[in-house]
Amino acid sequence: MLLALAQLAQAAEPARPLPRIVNGVPSDAYPAVGALISPSSGATFCTVSMIGCQTALTAAHCVCGGGNTGPACPDGSALADPATLNVYLSQAGVFGVSAISVTPNFEFAEAGDVALLHLDAPVEGLPPLPINTVASPPFGTLGTLVGYGVTNFGVADDAGIKRRGKVVTGSCAGSVPESEHLCWSFETPPGAPGEDSN
Repeated sequence: MLLALAQLAQAAEPARPLPRIVNGVPSDAYPAVGALISPSSGATFCTVSMIGCQTALTAAHCVCGGGNTGPACPDGSALADPATLNVYLSQAGVFGVSAISVTPNFEFAEAGDVALLHLDAPVEGLPPLPINTVASPPFGTLGTLVGYGVTNFGVADDAGIKRRGKVVTGSCAGSVPESEHLCWSFETPPGAPGEDSN
C-alpha cells in the first residue's frame, strides 16, 4: 500500500506529500518491500512493493522526469529508461527493470501517483503483497508504514535502510485529495517512542 503524508500548507508554498518514515525503526521483516536503486551509483531513491512474482508497485513520481507530473509521464516522453533502474529485495537480491507503466491520470500530489515495474526475471520464494481492492481504511485505522526513504526530507541523507513505523489513518486536512490519498497525523503517536512513525 502506498501512503502519502499530508503536510500543512505554509504561507508561501502549497502543501506536498513527504516521502518519509519519521522515528521508524530498522526492520528486516516485510520481505516483499524493496528499494528502487540506480544501477550506476547504487543509490536508493524509492520504495517498491512486490505485488506479483515479476511485478513491483512504486510511486509514479519515482520514475517520471520532466517535473514529475502530467501527461508526459504516462505517454512515455518523460518516463525513466528501465535500464537505469534496479529493484533490491533483501531476501531475493537485485533485479533489473524491463518495463514501466504509469497510470494515465498521474498528477503529483493530486491523483494517480502509481507505477508498475516489470522485472527482468521472476522473484522466487517470496510471496507478493496483497492489494486492497475493497475500500480505503476508515479514519482511526492502525497501520504500519514500511520503506527505504529518508527520515527527514531535505535534511537527512539516510535513504537505503528499511524502516517501519506505526500510524493511525486520518484526514488529509485539505492538503491533498482524500479520494486519492491515504493520510495520517503527526500529532498523536500511536506507539512507544521508536515504534511510531511520528
